[in-house]
Amino acid sequence: MSIKAEYFPYKFKYDQERFFHFLQKEVIEKNVVISAPTGYGKTPLILAALLPIAKKEKRKIIWAVRTGTETDRPIEELKIISKNYFVTGISFRGKKDMCLLQRTINEEMDYEDVTYFCKTKIKNGECKFYTNLNSVIPIHARVPLTYSEVLSWCEKNEICPYYYQLELIKDVDVIAVNYNYVLNEPISWVIKSKIRTENAFLVVDEAHNLQNAYSNINTSKITINTINNAIKEIEENFGERIECSKFLTSIKLYFEEILEEIKKENVEDKVVRIDEILNKCGRSYEEFEEEIEEVEALGNKLREKKVREGKAPRSSLHALGNFFTKALELTLEEGVELIANLENKDNLSLEIFDMRSGELLSEVWDKYYRTIFCSGTLGPPKAFAETIGLKSFVYGEFNFKLRKENCISLVTL
Repeated sequence: MSIKAEYFPYKFKYDQERFFHFLQKEVIEKNVVISAPTGYGKTPLILAALLPIAKKEKRKIIWAVRTGTETDRPIEELKIISKNYFVTGISFRGKKDMCLLQRTINEEMDYEDVTYFCKTKIKNGECKFYTNLNSVIPIHARVPLTYSEVLSWCEKNEICPYYYQLELIKDVDVIAVNYNYVLNEPISWVIKSKIRTENAFLVVDEAHNLQNAYSNINTSKITINTINNAIKEIEENFGERIECSKFLTSIKLYFEEILEEIKKENVEDKVVRIDEILNKCGRSYEEFEEEIEEVEALGNKLREKKVREGKAPRSSLHALGNFFTKALELTLEEGVELIANLENKDNLSLEIFDMRSGELLSEVWDKYYRTIFCSGTLGPPKAFAETIGLKSFVYGEFNFKLRKENCISLVTL
């Protein structure tokens, strides 16, 4: 097979040509795992190797990176390629980075806060930026666009950057996203609602981070302070819900018992069973679930009220209800534990710890046409494949040697 290297904007160095040939040949039939050090040039090589195939077969390239701030990197390389060839792409960001209306709130909001704020404002017809989308003639990206370029244009034209970029991704060649849009099912539908992922190449950059990234998605934590704040929210906003307050107090008393046990046993953490919590609260599974639904509903009422008041929609009642809803569901699964940790001498945290990354990640890769995993620190390929649930792949390892005349030694004091 002859390589099609016209999209590579540089001269090949060290064994980059071998890397290029390997990827372009093997990705036709299999998923590919590539190990190459930082500075090797993996980003332009992978883009240039995939683009002619993607263009010919009408496929998209989804480029997944660990954090949102890294999504611009492949788009910057795509800009260089676009000087000679027509290619398009976009650095996709979440609502926390793209929501213009959140600037009216004088409080810091996390991703979940902004998502709820956005949803509520749109539902109530109170976001002019979203409404203004209807007056904009749909356009297609003619050049690769970084997140800041999309944000700046939308800000100038007073339209919603988040939903505008969602329209753009339907027609671009490359979409750069953070891991959440691939690994987190409730978030990944955002991309899947606009494009056919089963027809797309997926590139997972810095793939050695995958196991931790996936574990963090299902990780959720509450503390005794969360419960105290939730009880306070009931007292200040729902004073008539005395039984709900008593229910939360029973959970708090159990937390305090575990706190004392951990101190007495002189350990840092302890595995907790969900049925122990139910027994201590004097509730059956169904009764506990019903009361938790009420807790979460009260939290959502409080969040709605805060949005109306121009405040961040933060609620400990919602956090507590959301945690136990997830705990009731997940802790029935093998490989998921509730871990109690000592935060300090007066505070205890309870965390959902999900150890099923390999099993669940294997389902993710099947949703794409081909997946390319790349990193400079993968370790043994078979062990890496096991941790991420990759069943079939071809592995390539590449390196470069620096000439002595190209090296300089510096000593600082």
